Amino acid sequence: MSDLTTRFANGNQNTYQKGATVQHGNPSTDRLLSRQNSGPGSASLVDNGDTTGSTKNNNTSPPRPSKDTAQAKSTYYRYWLPFQTKWHENDMYDHLNNAVYVTYFDAIINEFLITRCKMVPSSQDAPIGLVVSSSFSYNAPLEFPAPLLAGLSVTKLGKSSVTYGIALFAAKRLSRTGDAQTGIFDSKLQMISETAAAYGEMTHVFVDPHTRRPVEMPAVMRQELSKLQ
Repeated sequence: MSDLTTRFANGNQNTYQKGATVQHGNPSTDRLLSRQNSGPGSASLVDNGDTTGSTKNNNTSPPRPSKDTAQAKSTYYRYWLPFQTKWHENDMYDHLNNAVYVTYFDAIINEFLITRCKMVPSSQDAPIGLVVSSSFSYNAPLEFPAPLLAGLSVTKLGKSSVTYGIALFAAKRLSRTGDAQTGIFDSKLQMISETAAAYGEMTHVFVDPHTRRPVEMPAVMRQELSKLQ
């Protein structure tokens, strides 16, 4: 059993370090802000350090799941976010359907972009991130009503694109307290296994919202993302 514990309460503080406090005040992290790009003229470029990018072939077979790879271990991740699973996410086999895992991956990425990188999804002029590739491996089931811990890192960072490492870890709730008068609710979670139940990668290319051509991401975004490398 892992000794990594995560605490969260009403507030605005998150952490990049393992084992420290994670707090959030408005957990509206279920909004899926990444836009899957398709159709003629859509961006299909992955940045190699410049704004022109290079074409990526996504037809290769995904790697077979491995519990020994570095990306399957909790020590690989720099940013953490707790989630409460939902009853309707369980499928007929009484565990989270595989498609649900991707919504948690998308949620932690966009929570980080909004809270840390100052991304404004409703902006009409700021660059938007389009998902151009993703690949995930599944090691173990997760199920409601257990909570889970999502981990985030950055495996590659260019001028207009970023590839995230993301994983979900099984957790259990050790305690839960709350005070309606102060509005402070505190839940202490413990990671059950340091091996991810699911892990993978997702790549964003940031593009002009009108032309859909790759552009450099904002400086503050790149600075914050670099902290996850």
